[in-house]
Amino acid sequence: GGGGRTARGGGSLGASLGGVGSAPPPPSPRAFFTNQKLVQRSGCVRHCVAGLGAAAASGDAAAQLAITRVLLEASYYDENAQQIADEGLFLLLAPLLRDDFRSPLVFAVSELMWNVLEAAPSARALADAAVGPFCGAFADVVALALRCGHRVADKEVRNELLITARLLAEDPGSRAGLRAAGLADTALAIAVHPEMGPPPSDGAVKPFAMTTAPQDFEMKRLAWLLVAELSDDEIGIAVAQKGFLACALAFLSPFGGGVSPSAAAAAAGGVAVTRWSRSQLRDLQELALRLLTRLAPLCPVEMATLGACNAAVAVMSAASPADDGLRAAAISLAVQLAAMEGFVGRLGGAGGVEAALRAFEGEVGELSGRGGWCGGSVGGGHTSHGGVVLGDSGYGHGYFSDEISGDFVDTPRSGAGGRGVLPGTSE
Repeated sequence: GGGGRTARGGGSLGASLGGVGSAPPPPSPRAFFTNQKLVQRSGCVRHCVAGLGAAAASGDAAAQLAITRVLLEASYYDENAQQIADEGLFLLLAPLLRDDFRSPLVFAVSELMWNVLEAAPSARALADAAVGPFCGAFADVVALALRCGHRVADKEVRNELLITARLLAEDPGSRAGLRAAGLADTALAIAVHPEMGPPPSDGAVKPFAMTTAPQDFEMKRLAWLLVAELSDDEIGIAVAQKGFLACALAFLSPFGGGVSPSAAAAAAGGVAVTRWSRSQLRDLQELALRLLTRLAPLCPVEMATLGACNAAVAVMSAASPADDGLRAAAISLAVQLAAMEGFVGRLGGAGGVEAALRAFEGEVGELSGRGGWCGGSVGGGHTSHGGVVLGDSGYGHGYFSDEISGDFVDTPRSGAGGRGVLPGTSE
């Protein structure tokens, strides 16, 4: 599968099905698809999901873990993952997620959910009977992993749960259920702190989760993506308005212009933004521009009052140290803002026309010198996607670059299907 779904060794499924006693010798990797197809055709998946429900109801922890591991191995094959979803997996998971988040069961359930949601997009629309119980248990385990997960392995489980949350939030009904369960507050806490000031005093975010280590950098990105997904409708935009928009713009402050929060938040933001390494900061800046472009039509007032026009122009200007990928992301934001009523004048007043012309003149000069378009210079080169130049994040897992260069953050969406309008303005 794609993203984080990597098929394990060909013997894993056979070993998981081997039961108590000696497992059969692992077959060659060529047998992987044969084994998976046999599982699909045999009806094993249906019986395993039913067995998992019975084990969850009886509280049989050993059976829960054994059956979950079998389903996990089967889920690396797309047809089996789809069948697992169709058999009602998410109706059964709430009691399993109540276990200690460090347990092997929660680790296996986390991977299983990710595999199923990625291979079977229809599973992201939770059944009505699953929304309340599952979303409540899921939000609780995410908060617990954030509050108590100090080991590297704990942080990896935490990040997998955030990926699962983002996939679920793509469905409007599941998105509303996750917000109602309190997941938005957890996501916001890790998305905006410490950039916008000290974390909440309730201990939801501990210092060991606010480092610049690879796992915590990954967490920051995933939290931003999750907040954007939870905010992607007229009701949900209130989530982003609770500091995320200002935080995203604070990351653009090194270019000048942009955010104007309170003095205390600005001071804290300045220190926290510069704590990231150069490559990490550049990656977060591009992601901030992409997510602001996506959310802008839902929050025109905040875009105006927080200085989004000035921030976009500052990044795309000729004097900016931004590379091609950042400049392209800033132009995309400026184009989105220009399509919103009342913003053309603001962009013009910020010098947007001059900045765009200079960027165009500079690109024409480069093209004439090299005889055609080629990639940029960050993350191993840029590729043309949808009319703008995009950069690979250059970091870790494939789902990061997919989410930067794919429709998820590249295509602006209004959520409500309309253009952003500033109060008191006309076309």
